[in-house]
Amino acid sequence: MDEYIAYCAENGGRVIPKQPEPIAPPHESPQIVEMRMMHMEFVEEAYWKRLQASRIARECRVVAI
Repeated sequence: MDEYIAYCAENGGRVIPKQPEPIAPPHESPQIVEMRMMHMEFVEEAYWKRLQASRIARECRVVAI
């Protein structure tokens, strides 16, 4: 990787600094975890409502024709 970065720098490319390894995981408070779970529940509920609305729309289109 170091050779590639040096090659890009020599040829007018953008130098991309390397991240220090390993990157520590972010600290998450219980409130953040709870908010993430609430968001996932909202996304799942929205998905199923959208799927149900799509099925109803297809059924109505068949009946209307």
